[in-house]
Amino acid sequence: MAMAKPSVRNNDANQRVEPNRGRDSPRGSSIRLMTKVEPRPQGVNRHEFSVPSLALSPAMCPIDVMADIGSHSTVKRGGDEVKMRRIVLLSLLLCLPAEAREVTVGVGLSLSPYVIPEELRGMEYDIAKSALALEGHEMKPVFLPLGRVAKALDGGQMDAAMTQRPGTLTGLVYSDIYIVYRNYAITLASRQLNVDRLEDLSGKSVLAFQRATSYLGPEFKKVAEANQAYREEANQLIQPLLLYKGRVDVVVADRNIFDWFANQPEVRDKADISQPVTYHPLFPPTEYRVAFRDVALRDAFNRGLARLRAEGEYDRIIARYSKAQAPALSISGPSGGSR
Repeated sequence: MAMAKPSVRNNDANQRVEPNRGRDSPRGSSIRLMTKVEPRPQGVNRHEFSVPSLALSPAMCPIDVMADIGSHSTVKRGGDEVKMRRIVLLSLLLCLPAEAREVTVGVGLSLSPYVIPEELRGMEYDIAKSALALEGHEMKPVFLPLGRVAKALDGGQMDAAMTQRPGTLTGLVYSDIYIVYRNYAITLASRQLNVDRLEDLSGKSVLAFQRATSYLGPEFKKVAEANQAYREEANQLIQPLLLYKGRVDVVVADRNIFDWFANQPEVRDKADISQPVTYHPLFPPTEYRVAFRDVALRDAFNRGLARLRAEGEYDRIIARYSKAQAPALSISGPSGGSR
């Protein structure tokens, strides 16, 4: 039988996998696998396994591949045809990422532990980087002010941007949710303060992050402006330091950010951070996505993200940046950030 070239031979399996370009495939790519099996039955020269017009798509990996093979494939042995449903080699080949590339990703919101720019790591950073890597892509970060992200994307200077919400930027496609921020009103458990509503912040000294009144909605802004003991702090190291020292009643911050800075030497060496704290869930979670200019790249990211979750690596990344002292905290109210 005449065979098209080029071909790749696997000597151990005595197999040959051949590209077969055809219009039936979405990517214009299909394969035909010829397998020689020893010993051969008398009168039979070879077994032929054919997969007509099967696209080399990472999205078909691996269970979907096997189902698709089962519906299309046959093995010819003389005049008999035997259905084959499990071809491990073929499923592995189809799982190989296609068109690997360097992906420039805008990072406009660098908040530890979500993004630690000086170390090129972080909870959110690692998730985005790993999701792309699972599809064979390399993330190249571009750190810039949040307000310049939209202009850079529109100008084609970047392929994607992290920490985005649908509708923020036009003409783009958005990934599945990959990170969730959540702000809390945080108090020392020993104080036993009742903070179940925004109005409960009245009459208490409150220390929030910079521009919190712009991010947390009009109701919070109204309460904050009416409270003479309310102030904001750009340096979020100050928040856990003053709370653990009893200098403020309430801190308003993202839980992961608060825990991260509480465990820094600048705070740990000056205050007793073993004191239990209570997280009052006054604010809803904020879900973020990655914005892409290219649909195929967005789809690749989503596949990598799904695999990251399924294999447990997503949870391991979160755990690496989460507070180790779990017994030293409690959550008040319904179970449950930032900007």
